Amino acid sequence: MRFDFHYTTAGWRISEVNSDVPGGFIEASGWSALFAAECPGALAPPNPSEIYARALAKALGPNKLVALVHATAYSDDRQVMQHLSRSFSSVGLRTCSLSPSHLRWSAGRAEICSSFASGWPDAIVRFFPAEWLPNLSFENSWKPYFQESWTPLSNPGSAIVLQTKRFPLVWGVLRTDLCHWRELLPETRELVGMEASVDESWVLKPALGRVGEGIAIRGITSTEEFQKMFRVACRNPREWVVQKRFNILPLTAEGGEFYPCVGVFTIGGKAAGFYGRVAQQPIITQDAQDVAVLIQQKPEKKPA
Repeated sequence: MRFDFHYTTAGWRISEVNSDVPGGFIEASGWSALFAAECPGALAPPNPSEIYARALAKALGPNKLVALVHATAYSDDRQVMQHLSRSFSSVGLRTCSLSPSHLRWSAGRAEICSSFASGWPDAIVRFFPAEWLPNLSFENSWKPYFQESWTPLSNPGSAIVLQTKRFPLVWGVLRTDLCHWRELLPETRELVGMEASVDESWVLKPALGRVGEGIAIRGITSTEEFQKMFRVACRNPREWVVQKRFNILPLTAEGGEFYPCVGVFTIGGKAAGFYGRVAQQPIITQDAQDVAVLIQQKPEKKPA
């Protein structure tokens, strides 16, 4: 999972969690290390790709085969899979890059069936969005991700439940203790009944938007674009939410002020590195700029 944190006038706040197919592994791993080498007194944070690889190796054992399932039409997704493949190989795992259609399932077990590879993977790492899976031609290519699986899945299709922006709407009926998440996530409401109240103090969000797609704030988003998104949301209100807006504290750097977002990876329930982005307005979208997140070393104390 990757929780997106923002430093605000009220302290740290979370805007959302990416629990389905969280991205940013490349930027949070070797890229940060490259910057750390050029910044005296700075350290690179923990490497999430290495932590991920060690967690899989510990769970599976040596020389196991991991299927890297992704949207093969996207070169950036392919880059992430190649990056993770190198990390997995470094801890003794074997990998095979595939699309979901290259797998066949029998009794909850996945088999690789393609012209370039075959075999029974010992685990599947999925970088193919869960809401895209039903678009596949054959039900047997996607339904097993949402069912009990003999082949371990990272992440299973059920991860989309946590990622949807509508998840907080059911927190009141859950037995699970979400006290920290409740404390850090702004108030989230149904759009139904709020249509006339969506002013500058609220953020309009699609339930399953990615990389900031569809997010709009009156007064920040252009009037034309806001009205366009608002009309779409009002036609399909069950696919949207409104979230109370927080005020991000900007960083001042060469070129002006920038609004930062720090994505905190968690693997096995523990923090596992950071993915940084900055934007020139207080909305983090696909136009945001990737930045390295570094840790400043404490100066050594001089001997008395």
